[in-house]
Amino acid sequence: MSGSASPSTAVRRDSTEIGAIVEAAGTMIVATDLNGIIWLFNPAAERMLGWTADEVIGKNTPILWHVRDEIVSRAVELSQKLGREIQPGPEYFQTLHEIGDLQPSVWTIVRKDGSRFTAQLLISPWYDRDGRMAGLVGTAQDLTKRINIESELEKRVLQSERFARSTLGALTKHISVIDSTGKIVSTNRAWKRFAEENSGSWMSMSEEANYLQVCDQSAANGDRDAATVASAIRRVFAGEIDTWTIEYPCHSDTVQRWFTCRVTKCLELDATYVVIAHEDITGRYLAEQALRLSEERLSTLLRTANDAVVTIDENGILQSFNNAAEIMFGYSVNEAIGQSVSILIPAPYRSEVGFYLKRYRETGSRRMIGSSREVSGQRKDGTIFPLELSVSEVDHLNIYMGLMRDLTSRKQLERKIVEIASLEQQQIGQDLHDSIGQQLTGTIMLCQVLLETAQAIQPQENQHVATDVAKAGKQVYLLAQRLQSYVEDALQSVRDICRILSPVPITADGLKVALEQLAAETSKQSSIVCSFDCQKPICLLDNLTATHLFNIVQGALSNALTHSKASHIQIRIEQLDQQIVLAIRDDGIGLPPSNIPGMGMRIMQNRAQIIGGTLMIRSIEPTGTEVTCICQSLNQHNGLSLKNQTSSS
Repeated sequence: MSGSASPSTAVRRDSTEIGAIVEAAGTMIVATDLNGIIWLFNPAAERMLGWTADEVIGKNTPILWHVRDEIVSRAVELSQKLGREIQPGPEYFQTLHEIGDLQPSVWTIVRKDGSRFTAQLLISPWYDRDGRMAGLVGTAQDLTKRINIESELEKRVLQSERFARSTLGALTKHISVIDSTGKIVSTNRAWKRFAEENSGSWMSMSEEANYLQVCDQSAANGDRDAATVASAIRRVFAGEIDTWTIEYPCHSDTVQRWFTCRVTKCLELDATYVVIAHEDITGRYLAEQALRLSEERLSTLLRTANDAVVTIDENGILQSFNNAAEIMFGYSVNEAIGQSVSILIPAPYRSEVGFYLKRYRETGSRRMIGSSREVSGQRKDGTIFPLELSVSEVDHLNIYMGLMRDLTSRKQLERKIVEIASLEQQQIGQDLHDSIGQQLTGTIMLCQVLLETAQAIQPQENQHVATDVAKAGKQVYLLAQRLQSYVEDALQSVRDICRILSPVPITADGLKVALEQLAAETSKQSSIVCSFDCQKPICLLDNLTATHLFNIVQGALSNALTHSKASHIQIRIEQLDQQIVLAIRDDGIGLPPSNIPGMGMRIMQNRAQIIGGTLMIRSIEPTGTEVTCICQSLNQHNGLSLKNQTSSS
């Protein structure tokens, strides 16, 4: 049996999903710390009391809306009961918790505008993550409407029994009036109908029956609900309490039902009566059960989800960390909660989290929030891996939820596919070079022989040759010249295609040589000075990585030549720990304000992702643009090496 006869469930402040439900609840919910200072004030409380959350959180205690005489009176009563002084305010409610007396109670509440109403208040403790009591949570329901109806009912019973019976008969609650002996003196139609349909139940008695005797008989047979109600009725008659409420189950053979029973004292001249009202709350009870079940399912879903789910506050501090996140990043929940989300982000991006969160709070400008993108994560052991990140904001809570999926397997498959395509591309280039290139070279040699032969049959000085022969020899010579020119052009085209298909030689210093040549060609073909800087040996994964880095440099140079209006471009590559850092910097006009990525930028980003790297494009001070690509490297013996080199063209 629930309600005032049941212990309250402890409230814990560690669930974002429960927090969202609290915000959406139609019931007033207020939470305080051990000093009574308010830290939670939900929208229903704002509507009910008239204060905003900003006006009370961290500034006031719930005494703000209590009638001081009322709480002082109750504190005095409790002090007398316990034999020690209890101060009105937070100490009063904390003492009720200590003695296990946190049952629903009725209070007079004062709104901000000074108006008053009666509310039913239920106080429960909440605990921190270590299981220590950290404060109290109060929920309140405005009883104004119910009290007004019942007060009106009681007044009319006093004025006219006939009119009261008519009024009672129109109510859907099951209502009866009993005298001080327990005898039922009046019931409404709903009560009579329930009694006819549910004979045998302690709450299905007809008029003239003795309500208290029937409850006592049911209690003697083991019915605890009947015993609780009988005791409450006697307390009301004794003047110990004026009203009392309880919720209880009352199931039939075919239907499960839950009711609330309200016992209220009613005075008529010299006689004392009690009004007993039973209300079917099955719909509400089942809805609450469904809500609790939904919360449990949501909690289970987050706990067992295959994707990592974390939440952070407005300062980037981790608030929740599900099982999948533990597996993905290697941190336990206890290790992660309370830490900055930057522990999951590799350098150099971890320092940017606070900046983006602050900018969003101040300007509302979204960069990551509300979108899904591929980024890099860092495990506890330092491993950097690709992941897909979706970020959303939990409304009104200043909490952000991140959904993450490990892309390592997918990226490995993509890389394998690209490797196969790259190898095939290199093989095609090699075949072109070894077959068609050689054949064209041979053809050029034959053309040279033909030229020499045609030259030989040309008439010498003072030598008379038939006119037709002379003409034929001259035509052969000219045709041979044209043929040789065509074949040389074709050979150069084949060599260009081979260079495109395999731009980086498969040698220890292949990338260095290719970038040197690219810098030199850029300077030669434009008015811009392009330099290449490689101070120390660089360890690369393989030729595929080198090729994509070369292509990224090509794309960055193309953008700079087309849009930057720069006079100098620097290509720099270096190794920092286990990472390769490639940077292309110009001294041009920088990025446009909109900075909408074009096809070239997207292609460079895709190339970086293929080799397991990240790409960042930004404006630099005082002027210019920098394109930075960061990827993983192997040790000196497993990759390609760039020798010490600094060159400028």
